[in-house]
Amino acid sequence: MNWDLLQQHNYSPYSGQLEACLVVGASGVYPGVRVENIAYPQTITALQGAIGMCLGSGDQPLEIWQPERNEKTPSADELFWKQWAQKLTKGKKNIIWNYSDSIPVELTESLNEMRNPLHVAQQNGGSEMTSLFIDAVQPEVDRDRRKLLEEVAKLAYIPQSNFPVSALLETDKGLIGGVNVEFDLWNFGLCAERNAIHTAIAYGARPSGSIAIFAPKSQLCSPCGMCRQTLGEWPFLERALLYHGDGSCSEHRIEDLLPLHFQATTLRSE
Repeated sequence: MNWDLLQQHNYSPYSGQLEACLVVGASGVYPGVRVENIAYPQTITALQGAIGMCLGSGDQPLEIWQPERNEKTPSADELFWKQWAQKLTKGKKNIIWNYSDSIPVELTESLNEMRNPLHVAQQNGGSEMTSLFIDAVQPEVDRDRRKLLEEVAKLAYIPQSNFPVSALLETDKGLIGGVNVEFDLWNFGLCAERNAIHTAIAYGARPSGSIAIFAPKSQLCSPCGMCRQTLGEWPFLERALLYHGDGSCSEHRIEDLLPLHFQATTLRSE
């Protein structure tokens, strides 16, 4: 893996801008790429995605790696995350910021293993977790999925709301999960669904099939408008499985979550 290969995972059809970074945590290495949204303010930057993936895996960031660049003035995005890092460490050992023309070999080796708790659980859990489709003939599959979502929801990084949410996303590379991650500036946070989407894209996976969502403290689990817009942009993502607090589950077509969602092909970068 090198910076050019990682940048190829970017989803930036509107600006054409390429971003990449790595967050090194205590127990893993987390890639970040740019994932754009047709509603531009919902775009996930590489730093936002990688830090969210790290915290949402129950890890703590220790180092940040980015490609070397000619422009030495930090971007607004970089400045925010550096200030956030100082608050997080509270005067203790600071997060180290690195710039390099190439990704160190030891980090490349770590990237070969997907450091995502739900993906690992899917691999260890057997073939019954391959599909999220609700099958009334096999209710034990649905119970196992809810149990997995309950466990992963415990990883939510929610110092502001104390309201955990977990998501389990089907992709062509297996099940990938996410939890909600919050920061002092709320608009920099990631919902569980958007966290899972970024994780999939950063690892070169394509969302397809279904996404399961669980909010243990909510009687009715329902994606926010921002997530509905985001989920609607992936043509092979077909269904949302919502796991409610009363123990029930409902299945919905993605296209029905946000009728008349924003679309504009003229925004696409040429």
